[in-house]
Amino acid sequence: MSLKSIAVAVAGTLTLGALILLMLDVRAAPAAPNQAKIADARARHKRTAVAPTPPADPWSTARREADTSPPPVTRPRPAVEPTVTPRAPAPSLPRATTAVTGTNLDADPRLDMATAKDEANRLYDRQDFEGAMNLAMKVLANEPGDIRMLRVMVSAGCQMGDADKAKQFWVQLPEHDKNQMARRCQRFGVTFTD
Repeated sequence: MSLKSIAVAVAGTLTLGALILLMLDVRAAPAAPNQAKIADARARHKRTAVAPTPPADPWSTARREADTSPPPVTRPRPAVEPTVTPRAPAPSLPRATTAVTGTNLDADPRLDMATAKDEANRLYDRQDFEGAMNLAMKVLANEPGDIRMLRVMVSAGCQMGDADKAKQFWVQLPEHDKNQMARRCQRFGVTFTD
């Protein structure tokens, strides 16, 4: 060991020993309360507790009694009323509709399915579970194995208490989604086993 390491070890040991002695000394002899300081503090407390409150500001009570607020400001009406020119209505664009309602898009048929999927989710969120299941079934007829619609079917089935229908679609889900749906359906008293 080097001389520096020995010096640090000795200094640390001495410091630790001094702290232990100081702690023992403080615990062994509790300080006696100074009776004079205690009496002085009690006397000061009594003086402040019974000190008279300053008199109320006479102006503040007078202001409360008489309402001295200025009268409301009335603005003179302009001689000529400003005119507002109405905006022209925005040109209406053709809106995409779902294939479920009977109309179709002229463009890509995948847009119909995306819209139908969104609508199925909206119906589920509005707690229209039967409508969500019907729409999800139509999407699954065109796109079997769609995980989003399978989840809608399982969740809606559990919400409605239809364990058989929920199980029918639950078995088609990937493992991760099966675990999530099993936890969700347990809240509604529906349990799944492989």
